[in-house]
This record gives sequence, structure tokens and C-alpha cells, in this order.
Amino acid sequence: MQMIQDQLAPIELTRKGGLPKIAFISLWLFAFTIPWENIVVVPGIGTVGRFVGIVAFAAGFLAALDAGRHRRLCGSHALMGMFVLWGSLTYFWSVAPDRTVEEITTFIQLLGMVWLFSQFASEPREQHSLMQAYVLGTYIAAGGSLVSYMTGTAAHYNRFSAYGFNPGELGLTLALSLPMSLYLSTLEKRPLVAWVYRLQVLAAMGAILLGAARGALIAAIVALMIIPCLFSRWNTGQKLAVVLLICAGIVASPFAVPESSWKRLQTIGDEISYGTLNQRTSIWKAGVDLLREQPITGVGIGAYAPAVQRVLGTPVQPKQTEGNLNVVELVAHNSFISVMVEQGTIGLAIFLTLLLALFLRAFHMRGPARSFWVVSMLSWSIGVMDLTWEFRKPTWFLFGLLAATATAKVTARGGPRYKRRIAQPYDQQHRFTGAPVSV
Repeated sequence: MQMIQDQLAPIELTRKGGLPKIAFISLWLFAFTIPWENIVVVPGIGTVGRFVGIVAFAAGFLAALDAGRHRRLCGSHALMGMFVLWGSLTYFWSVAPDRTVEEITTFIQLLGMVWLFSQFASEPREQHSLMQAYVLGTYIAAGGSLVSYMTGTAAHYNRFSAYGFNPGELGLTLALSLPMSLYLSTLEKRPLVAWVYRLQVLAAMGAILLGAARGALIAAIVALMIIPCLFSRWNTGQKLAVVLLICAGIVASPFAVPESSWKRLQTIGDEISYGTLNQRTSIWKAGVDLLREQPITGVGIGAYAPAVQRVLGTPVQPKQTEGNLNVVELVAHNSFISVMVEQGTIGLAIFLTLLLALFLRAFHMRGPARSFWVVSMLSWSIGVMDLTWEFRKPTWFLFGLLAATATAKVTARGGPRYKRRIAQPYDQQHRFTGAPVSV
């Protein structure tokens, strides 16, 4: 709790009133709930993440009204808005209008989250604080997977994940936290807090292995590429700590992870070479066939599953806890194919342009930040190859934070939007200092 207070305390605004501070704290709590939101459901609202998100947006909106001004947005924000706008227009020709309306609502909420980041998390220290919230939240998610394993409550075919989560979805959520933890541990000067970040890597990797999600494991391996990227910047103590962490993980994994998980993960090569990726290839083929019918406009956002199921039928599988059948939706299991089929070539072009803009933004950074953002975006790009994640909160959390890094410079060129105190987070060795300065 003290660590949370230490992180929130320096976010001081010199303007009168405490609404901006309340808005940021609400945003911090929202980021904290993202990795484990499905575990807790608020009656009449939905997941705890959705509930806290509503509160955060309300607080942020009131703070913006109180300020009378808002930070300018960048080109990436414009592309996100175009993506949501085009997706909304697909309602008029959607093959499943009800599903499209649900998806439009989700995208508008995600766009609101991105706006909050641009207004209240444009500075490095604020962004690091939100990353910290996400990392701390993954401890709860990883703990949920451990409880599932200890109690023998398999989520799906001897695969273990936190309550309410698909193993693959949770696996990628945790994989995205790995670069955050190692990046934050690089900047952190307090040894105890740095070890909180490092130990999270072990907890997250353990939960990924328990879930036995092959795509998530590949994404996690890509995420861990940040280690060689940052290694030269670490002092001797930091290098020894990471080597110790790796050795501990290698020694503990054969005993902590069940044999069933290892057997499934060992099939990665075979599935990629000549397998069907759990029937995903047939789902992709059916989607591509649909695209030929509506190549420009697509079938409508959220309509992939209903459209494909008209061709392939609705599969069922036995539920392990009960004797009845469980209906399974034929979702795209690939974000790029999903966008292409649902929004056509126009939507795919906007989406790819957005990704290019974000990658360019990451490449133009300096020091550890560039390594972190490039590796994070690569990990996401690999992970969504077998997940439908264009409308998931972790995706827009990552995109929104990266886009927010541009708003500070945009504001600086146009003059300060309002007085505030920010923190310079680096010293000459790119280590975290937290010393506030006024601008």
C-alpha cells in the first residue's frame, strides 16, 4: 500500500481543485483491474474493470470540464477514431446488427479510455505509474491461475487459468506485462520495489505455463527479448538479479508446471508445420471466403462468428463440470483476419496504418523506452495471431499509453495547456529518480 501511495503522491497539479488527481487515481485503479477484471462481476454492470472504467471516465470528464481545456491529440489518436468510426458505419450493412451494436459500444468505451490516457497520462512518470498498476494487477490474475491449479479446477482440458478467463486470453494479458516489469525494474532505484517487478516475471510465466496457451508462450518469449535489449544498461547488481531470476525459473518450472501443460506446449512446432491450430485454419478459410463476397466493406464488426457459423455450423463440446453440452462460438482467433473480414479492406487499411504509426512512434524514442515499446508491440503482434483482440482492454491500454507519449511533445510545441507539475523520471544513467520539477 505504501508503494501505491509513493507512486501516486508525486502526481501534483498546481491548478485549484482536486478533480485531476481524483481522475488519475481512478485511472490507476482501472489499469489495476484490467488483468483480473473477469474474476469479479458487479451485478447489473459487468466486470469490475467495466465498473471502475465508468467511474474513471466520469471523473476524467468532470476534471476536463473543470479545466476548461484539454490536451491536444496526435495522429495515432486520429487513426483510432477513424477505426472506430468506420467500424460503427458497418452497422448499416452488418449481417448481425445486434452484435455490431454491442461491438460499437465496446469500441466507444475503449476510445474513452484512450482519451483519458491522453489527458492524464501524457508524462513518463504518469505512464510508469499506470504500468505499475497493470503489473500489480497481474499478481492477482497469476494467483487465480495458481488457485485453479491447486484446487484442480481446470478451465479447459487440463489447462488452468484464473476464474472467468480463457487460458489463451489470460496468457497474452500476462505476456504483455513482462516487458513492463523488466522496464520498470530498470528504472527503479528502490531495491525492494525492483524485486516486486522481477518476481512478477516468475509469477506471470508460471501462470502462462499453467494455461498451456501456445500462442501466449510464443508472445512471452518475444516479450522476454527485452532482457538482451536492456542488459547493457544494467549495473552489476541488476545483471546478477536477472540471472538469478532466470536460473530460479528454470529450476522451478519442471516441478511447478504439470506434465499435461508441457505435453501441449511441446506440440507448437507440429501445429505450426502441419496442424490445424485447433481447427483455426478452417475458421480462417471460411472467413476469407466471406471476404470475397464483401471485400471492401466487410460483414460488420462483431459479425464474424455469426457469419462463419452459417457456413460451418455451431460446434458444441462437453462441459467438464457438467454432463451437458457447451456451445462454442467460431470467433476469428486472429485479430488481423477478424478486422479484415468484419471491416473489409478499408478497415484493415486503417488498422494497419494505426499499427505502423505506433511502431514508428516506438522507434523514434530513446534509451530504455524504445526497447520497451518496440518489444511490447512485437509481443502483441505475435500474440494476436491466434486471438481476437482488436477490442480487448489490454490492446487499447498498450495503444493508448504509447499514443499518449506523443501528446506531451505536441502540447510543448503549442505551448502548455495549463500549469501543472510533472516529474523527470531519469538520471544520466536512465535510472528512475522521481524528482519533480515545475514547468
